[in-house]
Amino acid sequence: MGRSIKEMWSKLKIRLGISNNIQIIIILIIFSITGFSTLYSHKLIDSILGIDISTAFYIKLIIFTFLILPIWALYFLFWGTLLGQRKFVTNFLKLKIRLLFNKNFKIKNNK
Repeated sequence: MGRSIKEMWSKLKIRLGISNNIQIIIILIIFSITGFSTLYSHKLIDSILGIDISTAFYIKLIIFTFLILPIWALYFLFWGTLLGQRKFVTNFLKLKIRLLFNKNFKIKNNK
């Protein structure tokens, strides 16, 4: 427990590449709104496609991978842009896409 909250907060700001505390709060709000939006869409897609608890796991996995994850990214981009954090959101999504498709990715601090 040796770290203080201020120290952890400062490291989070450095890691996210942001300059002030308000941005952290906004980014956390973006993540939470994106999650709730995706959850609503996931339930809607499941009901449209007739997916329920008896549906095979591999079908649920395919739908999650090819429908829900891209919807999450679109919601993340939408809410991030709407709340004025487009630069952070695009950099975050680029990093995740590189991580997904490239084994030799490198994290660059965009300062």
